Amino acid sequence: CGRVERVKTRGVTVSLGYSSVGNVTHLLEGTGASGLLWDYGESVNVSAEVPVNMYDNLARGLDELTARGIITKWENVS
Repeated sequence: CGRVERVKTRGVTVSLGYSSVGNVTHLLEGTGASGLLWDYGESVNVSAEVPVNMYDNLARGLDELTARGIITKWENVS
């Protein structure tokens, strides 16, 4: 029986336009996000699980993208 490493995560959801998918994908991948669930409708929504130790980095990046108008909004999902 092999060892299984468990990583504590926090969930986030992000709302964005189609043109911002690349920016958000890059940020999520860079913070080790997993379980990405994309929902494509009038706009794009993505849910992901991010390792707790990378959450602050992701939050700063998402805040910056929000301030620049690249994403509509983001929120922590408990």
